[in-house]
Amino acid sequence: MTACDDCLRRTDLIVALSGRLQIEFKRRDAPGRVLALADHELLELGTGDIVRRFGAFDPSAARARAAAARLEAICRCDAAYPDRLRDLADPPAVLHVLGDPRALTDEDAVAVVGARRASSYGLEVARALGRGLSAAGVPVVSGLALGIDSAAHAGALQAPGRTVAVLAGSAHVAYPARGRLLHRAVAEQGAVVSEFPPGAPVQRWCFVARNRIIAALGAATIVV
Repeated sequence: MTACDDCLRRTDLIVALSGRLQIEFKRRDAPGRVLALADHELLELGTGDIVRRFGAFDPSAARARAAAARLEAICRCDAAYPDRLRDLADPPAVLHVLGDPRALTDEDAVAVVGARRASSYGLEVARALGRGLSAAGVPVVSGLALGIDSAAHAGALQAPGRTVAVLAGSAHVAYPARGRLLHRAVAEQGAVVSEFPPGAPVQRWCFVARNRIIAALGAATIVV
């Protein structure tokens, strides 16, 4: 599974436009649709430097950076790309995966999400949901954020089922940093995934964008 040149180039374009996309996400009624724009439309949002960067993009170097971070790059041209993501208006061009890519393709996965500043009751509910789903062989998808997300992952890890974390930054970097042990455990028992390559800056819009991936990977979404 190796991402194609065109999909890698598009991913780099989105990274190059990251600051501008933060503005675009605030201006549009449906922020996620910004990422549905064609490459030439995205280029119109950028400067001459971004246009030149797009033209000079080196896909081999991008693959080397992903490999150095132990990430597998799967593009939407690949049969291994999750079918559920293809139904999005703006499917990620590339998924950078730390762990087992097969964890992304289970049709019965359930997303469990919620507040970062959760109550103790909410945290226990999230852990119980994660544990019960995992025990039943149902993969648990969440965002590895503090609060409900982390509790759902932690619960899933208490049973043999897989769990998948979708990050707003590079998949090989724990976010938040204090969650590095949980990040490592999720990668070992499932996968950590991001549409952004190693070294990409984390902007606020990236968290909004990653939510569509969490929702799409799950057959259902539970908000605790």
